[in-house]
Amino acid sequence: SVALARSPVLGTLTAVGMSATMAASPRFPSDTFTVVVRAHTGGSVLNSFACNLEFDSEVLEYSSATKSSLYNTPSVGGPLISEGSGLLSFLVTGRDASASDAATTGTAVLLFT
Repeated sequence: SVALARSPVLGTLTAVGMSATMAASPRFPSDTFTVVVRAHTGGSVLNSFACNLEFDSEVLEYSSATKSSLYNTPSVGGPLISEGSGLLSFLVTGRDASASDAATTGTAVLLFT
């Protein structure tokens, strides 16, 4: 048998960086789930960002991504993923014209799901 030794630590970042969160409950074959990517900006306005998400392509299959309305479309026209590679890459340069400094500054600024 297997026992959980301790509960995983979940929460917001305490320093500048990016976090990706997903469902903590078990997943089964053919289930779909959402991964939410957020940034802690350290008090600065986040105008652009690059992100690579690596995953085991033998276990998971990428289906889609939705960018935050705060930012422009990724400069490459969308997320880049090579079939079977297990790497999803984003490069976003610039905020949407309607995005305020306040909306793109904080401890949990939404980047994409």
